[in-house]
Amino acid sequence: MASPPRPNLELRPLGNTGLKLSCVGFGASPLGSVFGPVSEHDAISSVREAFDLGINFFDTSPYYGGTLSEKMLGKGLKALGVPRNEYIVSTKCGRYVEGFDFSAERVTKSIDESLARLQLDYVDILQCHDIEFGSLDQIANETIPALQKLKEAGKIRFIGITGLPLSVFTYVLDRVPPGTVDVILSYCHYSVNDSTLVDLLPYLKSKGVGVISASPLAMGLLTENGPPEWHPASAELKSACQAAAAFCKAKGKNISKLAMQYSLANKDISSVLVGMNSVRQVRENVYAATELATFGKDQETLSEVEAILSPFKLPLAVRLIHIRTSDYKLVDIVRLRDNLQPRVLEFRENGKLLLLQIRRLVLYDLQTDERKLAICFPQSVLFWGGNYAETLALPDGSQGSCNSLQ
Repeated sequence: MASPPRPNLELRPLGNTGLKLSCVGFGASPLGSVFGPVSEHDAISSVREAFDLGINFFDTSPYYGGTLSEKMLGKGLKALGVPRNEYIVSTKCGRYVEGFDFSAERVTKSIDESLARLQLDYVDILQCHDIEFGSLDQIANETIPALQKLKEAGKIRFIGITGLPLSVFTYVLDRVPPGTVDVILSYCHYSVNDSTLVDLLPYLKSKGVGVISASPLAMGLLTENGPPEWHPASAELKSACQAAAAFCKAKGKNISKLAMQYSLANKDISSVLVGMNSVRQVRENVYAATELATFGKDQETLSEVEAILSPFKLPLAVRLIHIRTSDYKLVDIVRLRDNLQPRVLEFRENGKLLLLQIRRLVLYDLQTDERKLAICFPQSVLFWGGNYAETLALPDGSQGSCNSLQ
């Protein structure tokens, strides 16, 4: 029997880099056996299948599997036996099994170690890994200048930053010269259950910064098997995603394919990065993309799934909140606009959209140095942070009665 024709994956420009990335990117973290053992044969085969099916973008990190991911990916790429310019490689620096170190000395040493493991002379993109765990001022003033020197030395072509909180991107990009950072990698913020990255896309486009979105399956939430035990989502959100997966299965649909196509449909995102460790997984992800290009999204099923997840379509662990005051009874926060400086909050009450003007917005630090938002309403204040949200009633609407505010 003849082999099926090889699909041609869409290539999308990455900001101002001149690079064109396959719309599906190969996330190599599973090659580090972080989700279970992966043999060298399976690693090499999955890289080969990905390349043969049109994937030209491969992403890894020295952190994944304690450098094993880089080693496995290096072996897979070498086995391709094709010219170096036919694939694009991204790795990271600053996060290691032993901890975080964004110093200029460490990241300069790090790239040499990564190149040796990858068996390459250069990488296309070097990214500062999970920068929210370091000092953002150090990233802007020390780490990125060090990466610029590596760029001048020809060891890297472009500079990127990665992180979970979307606010870290604007913080750094507003503090470095234009064109210094070429790409950002965001994860878990453009999927069926959380699409908050969309609000940041116009800002990133204005900066000429390319966008890579990872974890379209929300780290396992949007799968039939469900997420790992350590997943930080609330029990309510996990239950809702499980219900959505069961709903899709009953209709003969697969929630993972639906989620993948949802993420791929936004062409302002250059590549959707998804972890793969087998030929089967590679084929499933590529065929999800080619099916989307041929037939479009299954909008009917997608709308039904979004309805199931709509009460939870918020940043992770910021869930359904009730704010009771003499003026409002508000349920279901829909979206926090304008990143860290919103002027309007959207709420829904009995299906009716309400736009509320915010009286005051302040930032303050806890003893743990966690940044949080405090948004003040006539008789309550909503505290919103990376891990939870809560309300505090204020007598007579007095802002000053809350000692936490600065």
